[in-house]
Amino acid sequence: MTARHTVLVVDDEPFVRQSLQDMLEGEGLRVVAAADLKAAHKLLQSEPVDAVVTDLQMPQGGGMALLDEVAAQGSGLPVIVITGVGTIANAVAAMKKGAFDFLQKPVDPAQLLLQVQRALEHRRLLADLSFLRRAARCGGSGRRPAPCPCRSRP
Repeated sequence: MTARHTVLVVDDEPFVRQSLQDMLEGEGLRVVAAADLKAAHKLLQSEPVDAVVTDLQMPQGGGMALLDEVAAQGSGLPVIVITGVGTIANAVAAMKKGAFDFLQKPVDPAQLLLQVQRALEHRRLLADLSFLRRAARCGGSGRRPAPCPCRSRP
């Protein structure tokens, strides 16, 4: 993982939020953090984010609402949900809403780092696939529409 990747951490508990931030920054990631859904929304609008780690339950809206927001954007942004009140029903509901993974608190640092790495790789592969599809469209007909995405890779 490199500093070029940014992870949004959303948790209402300051100690947990700071611990997650320290762990991820220790792996060379850039981390932006939010204490609630409103702050997370603002960061998603203003920061280039590659993955999200969010708590499931927070006082003013939690991980499920954030999953809905990310899904509505259609960005394919991977969201890892963490919770201290994990049930099978919560996990299934989060996965149905598009969560990349669902982890139980206290989070095993090695497991979280592995899932963040997988989420970032998944996002990169989706970007590569999108680029290749666009390149195939402009190169396959014998004529190139302007501007051709083949010339500038995201």
